[in-house]
Amino acid sequence: MLRCKKDLYSGCEALTIVYTTIVANTINKSKPAYSFCHFCNMAKHKRSHEEKRNQAYDLYMNTDKTQREIAKIVGVGEDTISDWIRNKKWREEKAAYSVTKEKVIANNLVQILNLQEAINKRDEKWATPAEMQTMNMYSKVIESLSGRVSLPNYITVVSEFLKFIHKANPDMAKKVADCTSEFIQTKARELTR
Repeated sequence: MLRCKKDLYSGCEALTIVYTTIVANTINKSKPAYSFCHFCNMAKHKRSHEEKRNQAYDLYMNTDKTQREIAKIVGVGEDTISDWIRNKKWREEKAAYSVTKEKVIANNLVQILNLQEAINKRDEKWATPAEMQTMNMYSKVIESLSGRVSLPNYITVVSEFLKFIHKANPDMAKKVADCTSEFIQTKARELTR
């Protein structure tokens, strides 16, 4: 009686006899003493595939490796990695774990600081209406996430104040704009600590 070497399923011995008998009779009548049944080979392949997918998942979620690097490490094709990312929604899951309230606030503050620095480098030291709208947008996001007095409040007051001064005295607005830009940058730094 022939027995499956892998014996992954209970009752595998009987399946092995049937499978081995068919194979032995059609391919090589003098073999085999031991064989692998079709069902155990399928189970091993499936388990190996699942293990590879789990390893790829861990690498994708916990490292900054590219899909190509992950594919090489795991031993599958890049297309397989891409399929897993798309079909198993790994990208969405990674984003859900990596995007935090603190990161969103910090990114918005950096954007405001960058805009303020760009404004300070030019001759006219006050923000254009489009720039003010952009800063207000970033500020509102920060305010809604932080739940405390935040940069949007400062930016709104400063922008309204600069508009008021500019109408009355454009030269004075230029001088005040220098101070207000520094003020906003200082407040932004304080909020990121």
